Amino acid sequence: MSANGWREGSVPDSFDYYVSFTSTVGVTVYFLTMGQFVQFSVCNGDISCVSGYYDSIPASTSLPTTLFTLARGCADYLAIYVASGSGTMYPDVGVTQNPASSATGYCAQAGT
Repeated sequence: MSANGWREGSVPDSFDYYVSFTSTVGVTVYFLTMGQFVQFSVCNGDISCVSGYYDSIPASTSLPTTLFTLARGCADYLAIYVASGSGTMYPDVGVTQNPASSATGYCAQAGT
């Protein structure tokens, strides 16, 4: 990963999303909606440009398995991995099917 560079991936709807990694550089993880990701990318990765609530995991070089659940009932999330410098990240991401009985996260608020 390059300094202040990022990698993104979709978080599947109806699944629990598990993320862990080791890295040679600090990596922050953000869980953004697609609309928030547009804001983030238009501002060249400046998270202060992102409006609304989002989940994040503080910068670390070693993240034990962490669970993200808002996508259980919402197909609108991306996981964004932002590096604090140049280095290598060794991701370990997994999912387990676990559909919600109703909308979750941003999808539960949409239209209200």
